[in-house]
Amino acid sequence: MATLFIDTSALVKLYVREDGTDAMLRLASREEGHAMVLLALAKVEFTAAVRRRARNGDLSEEEADGLESRLERHIKSRFIIQPVTDLLIEKATLAARLHPLRAYDALQMAGCLVTKEVMEDANSRTILVCADLQLRNAARAEGLRVLDPSGSPSSEVE
Repeated sequence: MATLFIDTSALVKLYVREDGTDAMLRLASREEGHAMVLLALAKVEFTAAVRRRARNGDLSEEEADGLESRLERHIKSRFIIQPVTDLLIEKATLAARLHPLRAYDALQMAGCLVTKEVMEDANSRTILVCADLQLRNAARAEGLRVLDPSGSPSSEVE
């Protein structure tokens, strides 16, 4: 069992069929028993991604509404929410100085680092699940385990 810190690029794959959806569904299955953590701001990023797809005609407004409702239910029942704290903002600021990251990606990485500090022990491991290349590279540089659900199968999660 692992603690999966799920970046929004991977979170969307749980709700919208795209490359990596099958891998995310396997990781998120209750049978796998992984703890799944989201940064509180993921809700904003998810909404923006879903609404952008609706504006582009890839989803109907009704589908977008349904996806947002499903995420909201899962936030209450399935995900652990990592709040945005002063410590997290300081770590994100440092990450933005050190790595070529967008602001939300720096916050996501900081959220994973804080989650690792709080939740990881000798019997568990924290893994950033992310489809964004720059964020994956920065996370690896910070010593985080990383899994790309769109990529080839990985042994990071057993």
